[in-house]
Amino acid sequence: MNGVEQPDVKVAGCTGGDHQQWAFTLVDSSYSIVTVKNKRSGKCLQQSWVNGVEQPDVKAAGCTGGSNQLWQIHQAQYQVTGYFLENESSGKLLQQRYVNGTEYPEVNVGTGGGFDYLNQVWRSPR
Repeated sequence: MNGVEQPDVKVAGCTGGDHQQWAFTLVDSSYSIVTVKNKRSGKCLQQSWVNGVEQPDVKAAGCTGGSNQLWQIHQAQYQVTGYFLENESSGKLLQQRYVNGTEYPEVNVGTGGGFDYLNQVWRSPR
């Protein structure tokens, strides 16, 4: 990456850098709906759509306020600390990609099974 901005969102070890800091801006308090903006780039987290068809990938893109950039916050349950982020367009949850138990750095969206999948739980490193 070498300091060049990339639209793909990936998981990496926490360094505390601006590129790893995201701010929530409340859009609808009655449903805990937020936009998620990156501190360094000023871009918003969005689920991709191509020709009206939802895609599983998640990107950082210019903030438009579109429903694919809106995320509903759900608090994790069952003694799990953190939050789930559900995309308003698709109803899918933000997650780190796992295939057959192997983790990958890519972030995408997927279906949840009762909000209890740990690869879909997000928390602050503090």
